[in-house]
Amino acid sequence: MTITNTRRSLLLALLLLPLVVQFGAAQSTTALRLISTSYAGTTVTIVDPATNKVVGRIPEIEVSRSAAVSPDGSRIYVVGLADRELVVVDAKTLQITKRLKVDGRPDYTSTSPDGRHVYVGLGSPNVIDVYDT
Repeated sequence: MTITNTRRSLLLALLLLPLVVQFGAAQSTTALRLISTSYAGTTVTIVDPATNKVVGRIPEIEVSRSAAVSPDGSRIYVVGLADRELVVVDAKTLQITKRLKVDGRPDYTSTSPDGRHVYVGLGSPNVIDVYDT
């Protein structure tokens, strides 16, 4: 699906909103975490915003552009610009479980409210890839 620049700008702004996420939402305790991607490196960093301490790292995702978390808190989705991929990470173990090639240059990612789809906004071409979870 191709979208106009105005609609694309609005969509990209909406995709950037979920930077602070809850892990373990389906469990009895919920932890608030900040996911920091690295446009100039290969590691995604997980930070506890209450203490400003690093509580985890996800290695081997070169030029990570953006991240999203499944609504149930079980998976983290990260787009890797260098390898043009969507990386699926187990949120509990921070281990990569799957790498999916995308159809262009990935910019942003988000999940559907029900968690059944992951969206990857591609800067080139100007489209959105949709993946079933």
